[in-house]
Amino acid sequence: MDRACWLIVTLAILATGLVRADEPGSPAVAVSAVTTSALKAREQKEGEQKEATQAPGTERLAEMKRKADAIRVFGADGTTELKMVAEPVLRFSDPAREFSDATIWALGERGSPVALMSMERYQSQNKWWCELVALSPDKFPVGTPGWKWSPSKPSLELQRFAEAPAAAETAAGRLQRMKALARRFSVSEDGGMDDHYELRLMPQPIHRYADEEQGLVDGALFVFAYGTNPEAVAAVECHREGDSPASWQFGFVPLSSSTLQADLDGRQVWKCAARSRVRQQEPYTVFSMSLDP
Repeated sequence: MDRACWLIVTLAILATGLVRADEPGSPAVAVSAVTTSALKAREQKEGEQKEATQAPGTERLAEMKRKADAIRVFGADGTTELKMVAEPVLRFSDPAREFSDATIWALGERGSPVALMSMERYQSQNKWWCELVALSPDKFPVGTPGWKWSPSKPSLELQRFAEAPAAAETAAGRLQRMKALARRFSVSEDGGMDDHYELRLMPQPIHRYADEEQGLVDGALFVFAYGTNPEAVAAVECHREGDSPASWQFGFVPLSSSTLQADLDGRQVWKCAARSRVRQQEPYTVFSMSLDP
């Protein structure tokens, strides 16, 4: 019986006028005592259920952090280690595609990330499947003992917006500009046969960054997703060279081996062909790690 039903029973007994609410041993007092006891038991049970539900998610996140921390990222000189953003920039799941938990990590703390890494948990395969996609034009080695990824070119190729508003002076104003620019894109995914999807733009960027020393005034990464599963990422950036007015630029990277296409105001501006075989040193690659015992 829920809280509302107990209150109705108590009020009904008091309404009869046959007993006083404060009379020892009266039905009203008995009902009140039972109500309090039942509510406490229910709240305790709900708390235990909530903890049980949260525990696996907390443990999986800790496991993903351990896996991510084991991956080393170095700068173009091959010796300077770059720090990964401490927390995942996105956490998601896709039960329809048989993975129950996943994250995206930004590799490189300062300025635009040199790469993005997704990590997806497949319990049936006892594996984490990971994707790496290069954003930086510089060569940078990434790896673990016995495995190394050093793409020769980036997946991200920036283009100028032909028509775009002037850059705002404040960070909040620039964020509104970037959101408006991202909404001008439509992105689709083609998995072959009849598997064609119009991807959904997530309303908030998953990562924000800047590096004014390099002329990068502001930037944000926007996800285009199938449900909640990211399939493509758009970088929208504000650049300034010297005393020239700031300009808006954009580029896309895949988080899928399927064919992806992006249109800006109805005109195609990016297409990434499907890959039946992903090679290790390509700008987009995949690898796997076993689940923790």
